[in-house]
Order: sequence, then structure tokens, then C-alpha cells
Amino acid sequence: MAKLESRKYHIYLLFGFFFIVYICRLFYVQIIEKDFFVDRAKTDSVDKVVEFPVRGNIYDRNGKVLVQNEIAYDVMLTMRDFKVDTLKFCALLKIDTSEFRLRLKNIKNKSINKGYSSRIPQVFESLMKSENFGRIKERLFNYKGVSVKKRTVRSYPRPIAAHVLGHVSKVGPRDLNRDQFYIPQDYRGSSGLELFYEKELRGTKGWHHYLKNRHGKYISKYLSGALDTTPRPGNNLKSTLDADLQEYGELLMTGKIGSVVAIEPSTGEILAMINAPTYDPNLLVGGEYGANYQRLAKDKKKILFPRAIQSRQPPGSIVKTMQSLISLNIGVANEYTSFGCNKKLVGCHDHRNPLTLPEAVQHSCNPYYYNLVKKIFFKGRNGNMAQLRRGIDDWEKYVRSFGLGDPLGVDLYGEKDGNVPDVKEYDQIYGKNRWNYRTIYSISIGQGEFSLTPIQMANLGVILANKGHYYTPHLIREIGDEKLVFADSNFYHKTLIDSSHFEIVHNGMQWVLERPGGTAGKSRLEGVTICGKTGTSQNPHGDDHSVFMAFAPRHNPKIALAVFVENAGGGGGTAAPIASLMIEKYLKRKVERLKLEQSMVEKVFY
Repeated sequence: MAKLESRKYHIYLLFGFFFIVYICRLFYVQIIEKDFFVDRAKTDSVDKVVEFPVRGNIYDRNGKVLVQNEIAYDVMLTMRDFKVDTLKFCALLKIDTSEFRLRLKNIKNKSINKGYSSRIPQVFESLMKSENFGRIKERLFNYKGVSVKKRTVRSYPRPIAAHVLGHVSKVGPRDLNRDQFYIPQDYRGSSGLELFYEKELRGTKGWHHYLKNRHGKYISKYLSGALDTTPRPGNNLKSTLDADLQEYGELLMTGKIGSVVAIEPSTGEILAMINAPTYDPNLLVGGEYGANYQRLAKDKKKILFPRAIQSRQPPGSIVKTMQSLISLNIGVANEYTSFGCNKKLVGCHDHRNPLTLPEAVQHSCNPYYYNLVKKIFFKGRNGNMAQLRRGIDDWEKYVRSFGLGDPLGVDLYGEKDGNVPDVKEYDQIYGKNRWNYRTIYSISIGQGEFSLTPIQMANLGVILANKGHYYTPHLIREIGDEKLVFADSNFYHKTLIDSSHFEIVHNGMQWVLERPGGTAGKSRLEGVTICGKTGTSQNPHGDDHSVFMAFAPRHNPKIALAVFVENAGGGGGTAAPIASLMIEKYLKRKVERLKLEQSMVEKVFY
């Protein structure tokens, strides 16, 4: 009996021990680590399914669609049910068997695809375009375990402005780490306006919560959908571009390398931004994105290079307008100041001699500006080194007030600064005090170390049109229902030049097109007074570049622009006619000089 009593107490003690352990564990789970186990239970039984928002559209200044959305399809595989003839399936989707096997491997790789379940549809091919899906959908659904999911992709009704509008691409690890908004299935802006205004365009995701069983299959809505949210579409953008002018400029730049930038002087709104050569933006959409991007990236003509904001080039003689204004403002010259055309100083073409200041603009006389900029630097004093250094410092302040030497701040990422040479740079190149004016005179005619981007060249035209000020050039005027304001002090910039000096330079610019001997006489436009300046940008590696900067009409200007065509020779032969035709297109809405138009379209420089 004693042994039985002893065993009974041992059993009581054992049950008591397990009871105490159970109570402690229950306390730990329900009190101490409650949140952890609740979250884990929800993770095990509740799945969140994303509903992607519709990305905002982009329009031109007149309401014409530049970028919109269209339906695309993700081809999904439920691996538990997927059984196909591999060769036929690959032929249907136009992929090879090695690609097929790689995709299946990635789907099943849980380190890559954390949401993998053999019972849940997985993405096999993403963003198949509607036209491609339409051709195969009847045969596609004959395969067991195959389904589709609708998505949206970008579409470009008119294949223009590819570098400006940009494109979207699938997010990568860096995107996922930097912004918690994104999930692995997301796409985001990769360039152009799509990237710069990504947060405005992308919208807000919707989420649906489903209960799932132990096999990962959805069985019902979680909490009857109480936690579900509806996606909100992204904001539409109204751009400053004129789609017709943009399209026409791209036509004129066919077969050429270079850029055209046109700006409305009174607002800073960019009317056209042409990068040549260009490409159809529809190529970088959907399943063909990767192959097409690689092909464009490898093209020797650097098709993807946004020349309008990144190509730094010697501006050539268009800066003679600015040099004239600086000389007038500091009082070392007036309208009647004249110099002889001494070709021993610097080469020049034949013209009447000597010339006054506006006539020097008209004929683009190099020796004239050799002498004029020398007077700017030395201010009529003795030509010693100390005075030269002070003169360059003062000149640099004037030049930088034109927005040169720094990015202008356009709403695109990657804008370059160009270069305004200074004393420090010359000391580095030649050694301190081991150079003189004769060493650096080429900056007087826009050569040497002087460089601008095409958008800076166009903005020079804006400053001339406005007689001394400009607004930060920009590409978007409205986001959603909000009209953007660019007229305040953050966007308004005034040069150091008094407005009273501009008429003298305007005279010379008008004579460039309208008087005998003007360097762009063939580009005169009947009924419209164009003020312009040609330039020849010297190229040490080949033919010179053709440059033209202008605004029109002279009084109450509506458009300012610059044209830069690489390896096309003098500014009067190619750049000026293209600019003149674009002015005609914008101001008259049609082009009547069809022979000139045809000759420009047919000019090819690569």
C-alpha cells in the first residue's frame, strides 16, 4: 500500500509540473509575446494581395495625350497543375527551352520568390502587350495550370519626345531598400519626366486580404474585407510641350546628331526638346523592354544620350551677343564702336570693313570680338597680368548671371553645367601667370574652354528676347488639378545687364537674316521678324558643328530656341534653316516653305 501511495504522489507531482509549464507557456504566448504570435498567425493564414494603381497620364500644353496606359497581361502558372508540351509552349511564347527552364527555376526558388506556393498562380511572363496576347490567348488557355492577370503598361500614341518623357522599368533591390512603397512586382520611372515626377505619377496601391488554408489556397475574404483598400490613380501631368512642334522638330532632325530646344520667353515653358537621333518610346514597354534597351544602349550613335541637357559643346559665335551686351554695360563700347577685320589676329570670312557693333553681330566678325573682349578684360587700361586677372573675374560674374556655368534647374535629372573658364582654370592649364590674352582669346568667340549645353544656348535666346531676365526652364505646368507657379523669386532670374542695351544687339541679330551679308540670309521668314545669331562650333575630331540661336518675333517674342547639329558645318547652312522652319511651324501653325523643309529633312550627317 505504501508503494501505491508513493506512486500516486509521484503522478500528482508530474501532472503538477506539466500544468505549471503549460500555464507559464500560456502566459508567455498570450501576455509577453502576444503581438509576435498574433502577427505570425495572421501571416500563416491571411495573405495580402496588391491591386496596382493606374499611373497618371502625361499631356502636352494643348491637352493632347503624350503618355497613357493600356492593358497588358501577366501569364501565370499554377505549378501544381501545370503540365505542357514544353516545345509547343515555348514556340507559342516565342522563347527557347533554356529560357523556359530558367523561368521555372526562378519561380520555384524561394530565396527569390518568397511568395511561392505550388497552388498559387505565379508570374511566368510579365506585361505581354494586348496585340501579342490576342494572337495566342485561345491556344494559351488550352494548357492546364495557365491563367492571366491584367496589368497596365505605358503607351505612347505619338512616338515622340522619348528622352523627355522617359520610361518605366521594374524595380530593383536598391529601389526596394530606399522606398517602402515598392514591392518586387512594381514598376517605376527610370528616366525623363517618368522618373522626375515618379511620386506624383505612381498613385497609391490597393490591398485585399484573404484567408488561406494550409495549402496556401484562398478560401474567403479576411474580416469580410474590412481591411481592404482601394487603389488611387496617379496624378495626370500637363506638360509645357507642344506635341506638333516637337514632332516637327524631330522630323527636321532626321539623320542628324544634335539637339533643338525651344522655350516660351515669357514663362520659361519648354515648347520642344529634341534629342537626335531619337527612338520610338513604345520600344521600352512590356516584355520586349530588356532586349530593346540593350540594342539602343549599344548603338554607336548614343541614341539614349539626352543631348539637350547633357551635351557640353563650344557654343561658337552665338556668345558674341552676350559679349556685346557686357561691353555696352561696362562702358567700353557703344553702338558705333568699330574695329578693323585684322585676320592676322584670328581667321574670318570676307565682309565690309570696318564694322560697328551691330554690324559685327550681323557679319559675325571674329577679329572684332578679339578686340572687344580684350577691352572688356583690360577696361582700356595697361595690359598687365594683374588687370587681365581682374578683368576675367569681372567678366565671369556677368557671364554667370546669364545662367551659364551651372545647371539651369530644368525638371529632369542629370542636367549638366557647361563650363565658364576662369583664372583658376587657366592657372591649372598653363601655370600661374604663364599665360596672357593671346593664349585665351578663343573664349571671345565661344571656343576654347567655353562650353554650354543646348538648353543653355536656348536660354541665352530667352534672355535676349526678355532684355535681361529669364525664368527657370521647365517641362510641367500642371500636376493633377494644381497649376504650378514659376513666376516667384525662386524661378525669376535677372542678369547684370541693363535692359537699355539690348536694342542695339537686337538690330544686329535682325540684320543677320534681313540685310545683305548677314550670316543667315537664306532663313528669313516673310512676315515675321526673327532675331538670330549663327555659330560655328569648332570640332577637333571632325567637321565643325552648326549652331543657331534666335527668338521671334522681335517685339513681344513668343519663342526662343537654339539648334545644334553636330558635324554639319557653319550655322547658316543647317541650324539656321531648321530654327526658321520651327519658328514658322509654331507661329503660323503650318509651313509653306516646303522646298526648304524637304532639303533639311534630306540632309544626313551620319
